[in-house]
Amino acid sequence: MSDKREFEKVQRFFEDILALHGLSKNLAILLYELLSYRNKNNEIILNDYLKKEISVKTDFVKGTIDNALSKLHHVGLLTRLGRGVYVFHPIIYEAMKLINSEKVKMKITYHGHNRTIEIEAE
Repeated sequence: MSDKREFEKVQRFFEDILALHGLSKNLAILLYELLSYRNKNNEIILNDYLKKEISVKTDFVKGTIDNALSKLHHVGLLTRLGRGVYVFHPIIYEAMKLINSEKVKMKITYHGHNRTIEIEAE
């Protein structure tokens, strides 16, 4: 995906999602790049070769990518289906609407110790 203009369209959205999950905003570029590796079933199949490719695009070393994948999985933004196979939480796919110049509205509801995040396209 490595198009700077497209990344800028989704950067703040990804940064906000990451911050809401207690993760570094610096991972926004990784989320953006991972989107381009999804197949028709929205699965992301990552092997060492693809991680090296992503490393070049994001300036993250392979260990940082592995650590980020673990953190994204831990907070529920990625689901691990098997070794090296992941799917994004549906909220991440809303970024595609931003790339297509549509608006996306995020609603956060707090109730006690719980928080729900809902996304609406306009």
